[in-house]
Order: sequence, then structure tokens, then C-alpha cells
Amino acid sequence: MNIFYDAHKLVLQPMLDKHLNFILVGCYAVNYYGYNRVTGDMTESVHHSSK
Repeated sequence: MNIFYDAHKLVLQPMLDKHLNFILVGCYAVNYYGYNRVTGDMTESVHHSSK
């Protein structure tokens, strides 16, 4: 299942490359689990460390 738009990949790939801890929430999370929400937005939550 490919649920990512090219513009969203531009945001996510650098985060993956730097091994950041993050989660996707909202419509992408819902779509991943098989429910149809096509709002087109993406919300991510990034873990911040005090290191």
C-alpha cells in the first residue's frame, strides 16, 4: 500500500534518513489501518530529546 504523495515523501525522507523518532497521526494513520479518509493532509509528531 502506497499512501504517500510525493510532497509528503519530501518531508518524511529526511526524517527517516536522520533516524528521527516520529509518528504519523490523523488521516494517514487511519488509512494505514484500512479506513478511507482522503483529506490529503499529513500530521507528524516528532520526539524531542534533551540530549
